[in-house]
Amino acid sequence: MSRHLSIDIETYSSVDITKSGLYKYVQSNDFEILLFAYSVDGGDVNIIDLACGESLPEEIVQAVFDPNVQNHAYNAAFEWYCLSKYFQIEPLSWLSQWRCTQLHGLYCGYTAGLAATGEALGLPQEKRKLATGKALIRTFCTPHTPNARNPTTRVLPRHEPEKWRLFREYCKQDVVTEMAIERRLSAFPVPEQVQREWELDQRINAAGEKVGRKRIRYVCYNKTRKRSNCDGQTGYTMHILDKMVTDILHQVFDRMRSVEENEIISRTHRSAMVSLKKRLVDAKAESAKAAKEYESLKLEIIKAVQGESAFPMEVLSELVNNARTRMLDANAQLTELNEEVEKSNQRIEAIKADYRRIMEWSEMFDGSDMDVKKMIAGYIIKRVDVYSDYRLHIEFNMSFAQFELGLETEVEYAEQDIVS
Repeated sequence: MSRHLSIDIETYSSVDITKSGLYKYVQSNDFEILLFAYSVDGGDVNIIDLACGESLPEEIVQAVFDPNVQNHAYNAAFEWYCLSKYFQIEPLSWLSQWRCTQLHGLYCGYTAGLAATGEALGLPQEKRKLATGKALIRTFCTPHTPNARNPTTRVLPRHEPEKWRLFREYCKQDVVTEMAIERRLSAFPVPEQVQREWELDQRINAAGEKVGRKRIRYVCYNKTRKRSNCDGQTGYTMHILDKMVTDILHQVFDRMRSVEENEIISRTHRSAMVSLKKRLVDAKAESAKAAKEYESLKLEIIKAVQGESAFPMEVLSELVNNARTRMLDANAQLTELNEEVEKSNQRIEAIKADYRRIMEWSEMFDGSDMDVKKMIAGYIIKRVDVYSDYRLHIEFNMSFAQFELGLETEVEYAEQDIVS
């Protein structure tokens, strides 16, 4: 029976992985593994602080290369290639030992992204990915602009000791989350054929392995089936179109990174919420006023019964009925507005969740295999129409278009033609 080693690492490189991809990122001369978190056979998670001079235990080094041990990681291609450089070994020589929990989640129909998958599986909060990671990664894993406090281009553990302590916990928690996801999915194992396809994908990416240099094309359905008058081409070369769509996704990711989450919420919902809350305050005041008037008139009815009121009973009855109607109408409006506020809050939370998911995908996109990239593209892009000379018309999914409000309107962005 195979043993299991669950791994997560944190790294530094001056190369932007979102623009250059995993391989250029790792091949940079200043690439460095900072933290190595691991668990053996589901046991306690340990952390090795390589950046502060700690070394991997000999038994863990032996386990990593033991053919009877399966190395698990989320987006395992990253750990596999990074550790190949760290240990200075041929990457393909130990590829078969790796199992990708991200692949397992996608095979079972879940989304990509460690945080998103944990949430979709309903993991308890203590098993989920920590939300503090992105800021810590920007601090320790990317180049730093020199300033008076730190004139170097790196933020090291000694510069921010408290943040470094949090970063260590973040790395350990990723292993906890990965193991929890793998346990949930273990009843539906990845077929051997799917595992082999994943390995083939890594071999092609790492070594440029040729799988036949056929010119693969997308065929125009309308033209070949004569479904409509089409003045475009019969076919379009696949790698050209794929690159164009990838470039568009990079534009989308860059735009997303330029806007903070709170700014998106402000642009899409803040003014509407201010107006809604004002209407709610007015409705509460109207409801209280109507209720007070209704109760006052009921007391006057009692006085009339006792012969102490100056108003005739018929007049009071009509006034009470009118006041009761106004009170019920005010309460109905108040209930409706409360429901509208709740729905608006739910929409805001949905936008926040989508924003965080897309931001996570933007960080992992270039280091992912083609199946994951297509899944991400399918979430963001609803439809791509291709015209002659490879002119594209992009229609984004509604869930993504919400983010464009305030940047460019949904209609303008959906109708924009992007030319290669």
